[in-house]
Formats: sequence, structure tokens, C-alpha cells
Amino acid sequence: MHIPDFRDKKLALQKMEELEKQGVIFIDKENTYIEQDVEIGAGTIIYPTVFVYHGSTIGEECVLFPGARIFQSVLANLVIVHDARIVRSRILNETEVDMGSLIKDSTVGGKCKIGPNAYIRDNTIIGDECEIGITEVTRSTIGAHTKAKHGRYIGDGEIG
Repeated sequence: MHIPDFRDKKLALQKMEELEKQGVIFIDKENTYIEQDVEIGAGTIIYPTVFVYHGSTIGEECVLFPGARIFQSVLANLVIVHDARIVRSRILNETEVDMGSLIKDSTVGGKCKIGPNAYIRDNTIIGDECEIGITEVTRSTIGAHTKAKHGRYIGDGEIG
């Protein structure tokens, strides 16, 4: 398991300065943490209290709002992440992940709306243009254009 060394803020600041030269916008570098091997595309805006951990790639023109945590994940272009956690997952173009959500070991299609307070885990695949609200989804496939918005558990299934 990777444990980041938050004491070495100097390296994180150097990385952020390098990324700024490539077109990434940091609102408050002093209160943001980006690890050395992270890749972030031009036009992405990163707010304070965002942590992007090793092995992560963030696409172009994304927005990471305060509290976002990205760990060993790939976010495509135009992805918006509010105060949410994304762990070892892929999030495709134009998807929004709302506050309180956790996406772990899963893939979310393009143009989806996830959350608030969604819990997506264990090799779940969410199709394009889905809406997942206060719902837990585990080891399941959710087809394109499907909505699961209120207090549901979807496990070991295929929907849509």
C-alpha cells in the first residue's frame, strides 16, 4: 500500500509549478497535494484541499472541487468531482461525481451523474449517461441511460 509523505510539501509545490506551465490552474497550491507521477491535462482547475495520489491521470478541462481525493485512477476530459473519493477507477468524459460519493475499483461511463452519496465498488461498470444517486452498486453492470437515484442496493446484477 502506498503511503504518501505529506511532509515533503516542497516536491508537491514543484510538481504543481510544472503543471501550471502546462495549463493546469491551482486555486491554492499551499493547501493542495499532488504527487510526483500524476498527469493532469491543460485547462483543469484544482481547488484547495484536493489530493491527487500516485498513479493518477486527470484529463483536460476537469474541475476538482474542495475535498476531492483521487487515488490510482483515470479521469477523462471534462470530469467534475466534488467532495468525493475515486480509488483505482476510470471515469469517462463529461461525468460529474457529487459530494460524499465513493467510486472504488470500477468504471463509470461518459456523461453520467453520480451522487450525492453514491457508493460504487468491486468491478462495477456503469454505462454512459446514467444517473446514480444515494445508491450502493457492487459487482454489477448498469446499462446506458439507466437511473438508480434513491436508497437502493444493486449487487451482483445487470440492469438496463
